[in-house]
Amino acid sequence: MISMTDLQLEFELLVTATANRQAHDMIMEMECSDFHNYNHQIIFEAYKKLAEDGEVADSITLRAKLIEMGKYDAVGGDKFYGEFVSSATVVNVLGTIKRLQNYAQRRKLYLLAHNIAGDVKNKTIDIDEIIQGVNTEIVNINSIRKSETISIAELCDGDVDSYSAAGKFHKTGFPDIDDKIMGLFKGELIIIGARTTTGKTSFALNIAKNIGTENNVLFISLEMSVNMLKMRLVQMESKIDSYKMRSGKLDNSERQMILDAEKKISNLKIKFATGCENINHIVSRIRNYANKDLPGIIIIDYLQMIKGVGNQNRYIQVGDISRALKLLSIELDVPIIALAQLNRAAEEGIPQLKDLRESGNIEQDADMIFLLFRKKEDDENIIRFVCGKNRCGIVVDTKLKYIKQTQNFYCLSNQNDNYDNTRSDIFG
Repeated sequence: MISMTDLQLEFELLVTATANRQAHDMIMEMECSDFHNYNHQIIFEAYKKLAEDGEVADSITLRAKLIEMGKYDAVGGDKFYGEFVSSATVVNVLGTIKRLQNYAQRRKLYLLAHNIAGDVKNKTIDIDEIIQGVNTEIVNINSIRKSETISIAELCDGDVDSYSAAGKFHKTGFPDIDDKIMGLFKGELIIIGARTTTGKTSFALNIAKNIGTENNVLFISLEMSVNMLKMRLVQMESKIDSYKMRSGKLDNSERQMILDAEKKISNLKIKFATGCENINHIVSRIRNYANKDLPGIIIIDYLQMIKGVGNQNRYIQVGDISRALKLLSIELDVPIIALAQLNRAAEEGIPQLKDLRESGNIEQDADMIFLLFRKKEDDENIIRFVCGKNRCGIVVDTKLKYIKQTQNFYCLSNQNDNYDNTRSDIFG
């Protein structure tokens, strides 16, 4: 059986904290639970209190603090103190800390597995609550492993190229947008908000198609079947409108265009996922995908259709969902796009961040928020694109052309001419 503790090493590390100030500061970055022995946890807490009081930690101040805490006899009294002052110290402090933290993580995972076994047998506990609890604990354990403290001196390494964003983002494929925001950055949560019929799913599919030529894309749909999504991609590529495709009234050239479009989109690195009801299913599906394929981008359509877990009100549930997606984007170092509905009030004018339906903490969790909407004075094919939030501070306000019949979006300043403006069956 793999060892999950080393009590002698714990003790020697605690002794080292009184002999070496630098070692003491490094040890203070640990958690109480990193020590398995209860007495060692008490000693660690005494160190913490000494630090809080601004006192230097040595064998004398430690003894006094333990007496003040009423814990001196509990840890072994004078017998413990004699062993403490005569014990060996640790040479490789950082290596010892990492080793003990590794043991601590194993203990936490072992305890989690034990609790899961008990919860699964308890019929009164909902299975979704169990899954949510497991996901939360895994994220917490993983975040502790990845957390670090680093000095500005270590960060300033003279590498000017490190400031470049090259390789850290994916272009959307829309020049008017990419010229301003550069693209979709790894580790960021991007929200695309729009009212119904504004084309948010089509816009997301356009982005997926553009990125999917070279990078893996996972498109999770809670609203459409995979066949419907495939048909939309075929429409985009073939430029044949949805009515003709659905009616089957196609001439031979149009049939060939569809076959050619299918052949071309089959080379895209896009995978569709459906059947994900709640945030736990989605997180699990994404992690399983990431274990097999390195994801370039993940798209979820759409946020308000994701079911929450537990009995909290919907506002809190949506906040928990957005937070889970943000943490997942950081963990996997991948941009996650979540589509979102806007409230009906957004139809009255330019939408605001407050118009995000059941917003929860979406505004706080999102790194960028894109808003798609129509203005009454614009042509019916014009969709306004506004970046309502951008942590980098760059604002985007531009117009896109949306050909609803073929699901294509274009920048007005750089229109793709592969569609026919004169076709009456599309443009009337």
